[in-house]
Amino acid sequence: MKSKFSKVAFAISLVATMIVPSVAHGQTSISDLQAQIAALQAQLAALSGSTTTSSYNFTQNLTVGSTGADVTALQNILISGGFLKISAATGYFGTLTKAALAAWQASAGVSPAVGYFGPISRAKLAASGSTTTTTTTLPAGCTSTAGFSSTTGAKCDGTTAPVTSALTVSLASDTPA
Repeated sequence: MKSKFSKVAFAISLVATMIVPSVAHGQTSISDLQAQIAALQAQLAALSGSTTTSSYNFTQNLTVGSTGADVTALQNILISGGFLKISAATGYFGTLTKAALAAWQASAGVSPAVGYFGPISRAKLAASGSTTTTTTTLPAGCTSTAGFSSTTGAKCDGTTAPVTSALTVSLASDTPA
C-alpha cells in the first residue's frame, strides 16, 4: 500500500513539474495537456500493472504529414482495433496510418475509405464510442519504462538497445611497457 502511494505521489509531482511551468508561460495547448495526461495515466497503469481506458475528443482533420496528440490518439485506437500493426503510437500520420485508417473506414462503413480522417470518420468514431486502451507489461526487473532491467539488462521501454562492437586494446610493439 505504501509503495502504491509513493508511486502515485511521484506521478503527481511529475505532472506538476511537467505541466505547471509550460502552462504558466502559455506554451501548452489543451490537446498537449490531454496527451500528457494520457501518457501519465499509461505510466501509472504500467506501475500498477493494470490497464487504462480513456476517450479522446478529436478536433481536427488528419492526413499524411499530420502530427500531434490527435494522431497519437487515432493510432492508439487503430492499434487496439488491430488495424495498425505497430508496437506503439508515433504521433506521425504516415502511409502505415493511412492504410490502417482506410481499413478501419471500410470495416466501419465510412465511404470513401481512403485514409483521410475528416468529419465523417470523426462522427463515426464518436458514435461507436471507441476508446483508446493501453496495456503495458514491463520486462522482469523493471519498475517503469525508463532505464534498463536490473535482472536481464533489457531496456524497460520494450525497445531493443543498439548492438555495440567489442573493443580490442593492444600495446604498440615499440612501447613494451
